[in-house]
Amino acid sequence: MKKNHRHKVVIAVTPYSMERCRILMGIYSFIGGRWDIEMLPDTNLITAQWIDRAAKDGVDGLIASRIESEKVLDRLEESGIKSVVMDTAFDYAPSPRDGISFYDSSAAGAATGAAGFGYLNGCARFRSFAFVANKVPTSWSKNRMLGFVNAASDIGIEASIFSETGNGRHRLLKKFLLSLPKPAAVMAANDWCALEALNCCRSVGIDIPGQMCLLGVDDNEIICAHASPPLSSVRISHEAIGSELARALQRMLGGRRRTLTNVLLPKMASAVTERNSTKPPVPAAHLIHRGLEYIAAHEAEPITVADVVKHLGVSRRLAELRFSELHGESISATIKNHRLERARRMLADTKLGIGHIAAACGFPSRRSAELLFKSRFGMTMSECRDDKSR
Repeated sequence: MKKNHRHKVVIAVTPYSMERCRILMGIYSFIGGRWDIEMLPDTNLITAQWIDRAAKDGVDGLIASRIESEKVLDRLEESGIKSVVMDTAFDYAPSPRDGISFYDSSAAGAATGAAGFGYLNGCARFRSFAFVANKVPTSWSKNRMLGFVNAASDIGIEASIFSETGNGRHRLLKKFLLSLPKPAAVMAANDWCALEALNCCRSVGIDIPGQMCLLGVDDNEIICAHASPPLSSVRISHEAIGSELARALQRMLGGRRRTLTNVLLPKMASAVTERNSTKPPVPAAHLIHRGLEYIAAHEAEPITVADVVKHLGVSRRLAELRFSELHGESISATIKNHRLERARRMLADTKLGIGHIAAACGFPSRRSAELLFKSRFGMTMSECRDDKSR
């Protein structure tokens, strides 16, 4: 090959989002005047026939945002066109092929998820944490989810995951968000998923940020700034991703990489653009947490609403209002439910008589305990014990 040969490279990064545009900027900032560039407006145009024509026309390299078809990947490998592919139909980065490297977002994605959890965990005291995955399984969504879940697990917190797809997703997401103990902290795979979660919360009456803090990823200002409330989001250096993709292709074109590897970025520093969706009434969140701790510590005693209010040091009206807003039930109902859950555990774990259990759980009488238990769980205390012993 002549020294003055200028590689002919096709850039097929579909600019349907601000994030992809930033990746394009990173690619072009690296390229400078190195290559002769042809733009392809849509990755769906990359077909087996297109690859055959490109090879005949002397195309040396390709950077593509997404190729879903195995047939197209096979033809690309046969063509000899050096290629870097950002995304596929898999929810993981495939192994590299001869002449094809894939973008492996595992390290960068995990760092993004961990950064999101760290930020949310520092916002307030939450009763639950959750991650909402992308509508379509992708490697970047999976990696962000793993980073979030693992960061939570490292400090003893079990985060919930929503990863449903298909036509019933919207309905199931509403149900999932309603089920989270409030106040809750939720991170979405990207800003579009965060907007989807926000709309679900609005339709079922979950107050953001009063009952739930919500965080997106990508910091797409058009989406985030104009949502109601505006969405906080983790900022990612998409320009750095684009530059690294172009750098990887340059190495492949230069023949300096004998053993082909995927494009793996080091952990990128992440920061959060804070907007209203993660600005909870912190004193109120702490008030609920203190109240729940007190109830849990005294659930075996005949405590009353007045005892909880006295412990919190606020007016009964304010305490009841905050419990209703952030916890979703009254103080009285919370005390009752703690006692019932304790009774159910004792029925399973001890051989104490039902009267002793009722007294140990703070109920005024066995009769009141049995009536409330049947109403809550749909079975008598004796039936529950028999069911557990089978």
